[in-house]
Amino acid sequence: MDNKEEIFLKYYNKGYTACFDNALISFSIFYALKESQLDYYDGIIMIVKQLAFLASLTFSLLSILRNFRWNVYGTVAFSFLFFIPLYLRLSYHSNVLASTMLILAASNIPFSHVAKMCLKGILIVFFIVLGSLALGLVEDRLYFRDKAHFEKSNAHDLGFKYYSFAYLGMGIIQCCIYIWKKHMTYRRIIFLLVVSYLFFIVTSTRLQLYACAAFIVVFFAIPYIPKIILHSKILSCIAVVSYPVICILLYFLSKYFILSIFYDGYEELNEAMSNRLTMNEEAFIRYDVTLWGNNLELDGSETTTDYFYIDSGFLHVLLGDGLVYTAVILLLYSILTYKLFRSRAYYLYFWVLIYAILNISNGFLVALLENPILLLAFSDTKAISFDYELAKDIG
Repeated sequence: MDNKEEIFLKYYNKGYTACFDNALISFSIFYALKESQLDYYDGIIMIVKQLAFLASLTFSLLSILRNFRWNVYGTVAFSFLFFIPLYLRLSYHSNVLASTMLILAASNIPFSHVAKMCLKGILIVFFIVLGSLALGLVEDRLYFRDKAHFEKSNAHDLGFKYYSFAYLGMGIIQCCIYIWKKHMTYRRIIFLLVVSYLFFIVTSTRLQLYACAAFIVVFFAIPYIPKIILHSKILSCIAVVSYPVICILLYFLSKYFILSIFYDGYEELNEAMSNRLTMNEEAFIRYDVTLWGNNLELDGSETTTDYFYIDSGFLHVLLGDGLVYTAVILLLYSILTYKLFRSRAYYLYFWVLIYAILNISNGFLVALLENPILLLAFSDTKAISFDYELAKDIG
């Protein structure tokens, strides 16, 4: 065992992963009940959902007490990520508290372990929701999508709300790439592409397919990128500003209808994006940006006369959870991306930048099963570097 592996094991052993594991499993149960048609039930299912939420918070707190660094930075970060989401929970029944507590709980736990646990969490979600579908507790609703790709144009939700099922597929692909990155074979690449294509066939969600292909291309392209580019100050600057800049641009473009006024190809672009641009503009007609957010009333069922859904992750968090919480999350992403750049964890660096682009038109800015990268926010730079370089199946 070389010196680097010894140091990595030291970080790993200090991680106390059991509490985090239980927190993530509880969160997965909560997610399954929240993001599926089971959420429409009262009674025992609602009780289980709340118990899973409380269990996730409890185990997260235990993990934080054992592993979190209580310096000035850590104390301030905990205060913002606990009390602000708690206030949002009490005011609007927001669910971001469970996510932010998991982010804190994952402090210095190796991402290879986090990725494995996220895979288990996604499998738990599928077991609960698809099992409920088999028992007739939920239904497989059909949507009309992508006539250019499918003769019958039917897309399935398999008992989930809207297209949560499709984006969980991205979580699977990402976690598998990271876990296998030192042992990747063409068979595994083909397997991942087939899995992604199957999600596309069922849900007709093209973004999921394109995104997974992009992640695989970046994975193979990184060794051929000159180090002078990878080490450049430009990438360092991009790491810090990407998330805040995108969020600010989206705000002005949507609130002041800039594209629809000054861009001649607006209608074609809006149609290509499934009317997301007009929905973003409508969001600012219905809601104002406030410090503490709004109780968003969204209906993406396509069976309503008032179809309205905010697909942008940036705008969804900004309008739903408020300016203060959004600023905290954007700051976390900036710090994380810079840490990844300093750690020379290039694939993770491009992972987080790709998700910045994806969140322009889809909402998983703080969706930890679809996008677990934010769970690295409080990890030590050296721990990230060692885990990224070794990629051992330890633990």
